Amino acid sequence: MSGTISPYLSNLTFLQLLDLSSLKDLRGPIPPEFGKLSRLTRLSLAGNNLSGTLPYVIFRSLKSLREINLNGNKFSGQIPSSIGHMISVTLLSFTENNLSGIIPETIGKLKNIEYHYLSKNNISDLFPESIGLLSKLERLELDQNKLSGSIPASIGELVSVQLLILSNNELTCVIPSSIGKLSSIQKLVFDNNKLFGKLPAFIGHLITLSGIFLNNNQFTGSIPTSFGNLSNLQSLILFTNNLTGRIPSQLATLGNLQFLDLSRNKLTGRIPSQLARLQSLYNLDFSFNLKLGLSVYQEEFEKPFLSLSPTATEEI
Repeated sequence: MSGTISPYLSNLTFLQLLDLSSLKDLRGPIPPEFGKLSRLTRLSLAGNNLSGTLPYVIFRSLKSLREINLNGNKFSGQIPSSIGHMISVTLLSFTENNLSGIIPETIGKLKNIEYHYLSKNNISDLFPESIGLLSKLERLELDQNKLSGSIPASIGELVSVQLLILSNNELTCVIPSSIGKLSSIQKLVFDNNKLFGKLPAFIGHLITLSGIFLNNNQFTGSIPTSFGNLSNLQSLILFTNNLTGRIPSQLATLGNLQFLDLSRNKLTGRIPSQLARLQSLYNLDFSFNLKLGLSVYQEEFEKPFLSLSPTATEEI
């Protein structure tokens, strides 16, 4: 199918599902007449060459819409404030477009939303405080945008969130203490920002965590010993920061740990010998910590992806 979307589709007023995804040659804007499709519950236009701005009237009118997928198009401009009228929506996916500007405060009115995907756009400015009102939200993906400033404290009110991806932005702040309230969180993905300060000890009390990705930031201080409480943790990725001090021996209690990357920091002391007993661990990288040494023979680490050099490798 090629050409543009016909506005005459809006005459199908009993339509509940409209899927025009992956037609490739479909181009042009979304007809504002789609606002007449008041019974529509699912709209998918993903994987096309659609462009233009998102029509204000559509979001204002489609109050029965539960899922909207506009991924992989060329939509531009701001997300209209009328998005707050889509009170039934559970999935909102606008990944891989050219959307810019801010996320409107009215996003906080989407009380039923569970999945919000906005990766790979040009969204900028601060997070809206109202994002904390989305108590049913399970997945929030805002990576590869131009988000700047601070993470709002209200993000700690996302009591259902399991996946929080804010990587590859321009965030410049400490991790807010309210993150410690995310009792359902499974993955914190904050890599490639300009986050600073110490790694918060409260992260070690988020026992549902399976992945922590804080690499390529500006964190300082030591790795909290409380990280040893994270019995479900599979990935701890902290490379390219300014972390100092010793590697805590408590990490050796993480029986499910598979990936541990502490490279390109300023860690000192000895690598805890207990880490060699972690049976699930198969990717281990301590490289470019020039004052770090082994407390066991290197041969004891029989891991296929072990990287220790160029650290100090004195054996005792």
